[in-house]
Amino acid sequence: MPFSYFPHLPENIWGNIDGNIELQSDLIDLIDSKLVESNTRNNLLINPNFRIWQRVANEFEIVNRSRLSNVATLETSLPHGFQTADIVQVTQMSDSSYDTTSGETIIVVDDTSFRYYSTGSDESETSEADGKCVITNRTSIVATDSNFTADRWIALSDANTLIATPTEPTGMQIESIDDTKFGLIQIVPNLYLNAFIDGKFSASINLSSDNNASAKVAIISWNGVSDSTTNDVVSSWNSDGTNPTLATNWCYEGISDTVELTEIATTIKLEDIEINTNNVTNIAVFVWFESVTSGEKINIDKAQLLVSSSSLEFIPNSYQFDLDECQKFYQKSYANRNCATTISDNGKVVFPTSFGTDSGGAFGTVSIGPMYRPPTVELISANNPPEVGKWQVSTGTNIAVIAENISENSFSVKNDAGFTVSTNSISGHYVCSAEI
Repeated sequence: MPFSYFPHLPENIWGNIDGNIELQSDLIDLIDSKLVESNTRNNLLINPNFRIWQRVANEFEIVNRSRLSNVATLETSLPHGFQTADIVQVTQMSDSSYDTTSGETIIVVDDTSFRYYSTGSDESETSEADGKCVITNRTSIVATDSNFTADRWIALSDANTLIATPTEPTGMQIESIDDTKFGLIQIVPNLYLNAFIDGKFSASINLSSDNNASAKVAIISWNGVSDSTTNDVVSSWNSDGTNPTLATNWCYEGISDTVELTEIATTIKLEDIEINTNNVTNIAVFVWFESVTSGEKINIDKAQLLVSSSSLEFIPNSYQFDLDECQKFYQKSYANRNCATTISDNGKVVFPTSFGTDSGGAFGTVSIGPMYRPPTVELISANNPPEVGKWQVSTGTNIAVIAENISENSFSVKNDAGFTVSTNSISGHYVCSAEI
C-alpha cells in the first residue's frame, strides 16, 4: 500500500490544540515516569502472598497407637503441626478400624500425638504400628529444613521443625518448636532477573511476633550454575547476633539492621542494594529470626523484591496471578488442597487403551500449563492406596507407567508394564515439578 494513502497528520498532534511544545514535553515526561514506576513495582518474588499451598504433602508415618473406650491415640514420626479441630485422614493401618477414609476431627495431645473417635476394641500401645496420616483441610503444615512452607518459600532451620499457617489476607504465621534460629528464603529464577542484574534492588517484608524474637532481611546472590542453586543456603547458623555463614556460591549483597519484633507489624526494609559479586546468576531474599522462644508465633506478610533503589508501597497480587506464576514451577492433576495420599478420581487423566496397548506403547499425551522448563514428572495411581509410578487399568489393576517426550507444555504416558493391556481404559494423576 503506498505511503501517500495515509492522511497528513497535523504538526500539533503530540501537543495541545495550539501545538504547545512544553505540553508535549510534559506529556512525554509523565508517560516516562509512569513507565518507570510500573517497572519498579514489578515484584520479582513469586507468591509474595504466601497463599498457595500446592506442593505440601502433610503425610506422616505412624510410630505408635493405642485405643481406649473408642478413642484412638496416634503418635507421628515427626511433629505433626495439627491444630485441634483439624480434619485428619488415616490410611493403610494394619488394623482397618483405625482408618478414617472420610476424616475425623482431632484433639491435639502434644507435638507428635493426637486423638480422634474410632470404633474398635481397647488396645494397649503398639510401638511398631504402621500406617500414615494426613491433614485434609490444610489449616497448617509442618516445614522442615530446606523444604517448602508455601510455593516458592523455603523453610530454613538450625535444628527445629516449623509449623506454618496461612493468615488473612496475604500472610503466613510460623511457629517454632524450639528456641533455635530459623528463617525463610525465596530464590528468584534467572529468567526473572537477568535483565535487571546491573540495577539496584530493594526488599521489604512485614513482621510481627507474640514474643521477643528479632529479625534481619538480606539479599543474597548465587554465582554458581544458573538455576542450579542449593536450597539449604546456610552452612552455619552461628550464635545470636552473628549473621549465618552462607553455603558455597552464596554471598551477602546487603543485610538490614536487626529489628526487635513486637505484636505490632513492623516493615523491615533493605534499600539501594547493588549486586557486587561477579557472575551472579540468581539472587534470593533471606529472612531469619533469632532470640526465638519455643512456641513463639511470628507473622510474615507483604514480602517484595523490587528493581528499585527504594521500597514502594506493597501491592498484593490476586490469588489467580500467584497461582499462575507458581504453576510455572509446580503443577498437579489433583486438587491443590489435597496431598498425594488423598488422591481421588477427581481430575484424573483417562486414556482409552485402543492404541498404545502393547508393551512400551504410548497411551496418550497430557497437556499442561506452560512451565519454567521441562519438568520432572511423577505418575500416581488414583485408587486407594495410590501408588507412585503406576496407573490403574479399568479392571482395577495398577500397572507400571513412565512419562516420556517431556516438554514445558506436555508429556506422554508410556506403558512400562512389560505386557499388553487388554482392557478399555487406563487412568491416573501426575505431578510436574520444574523447581530451580
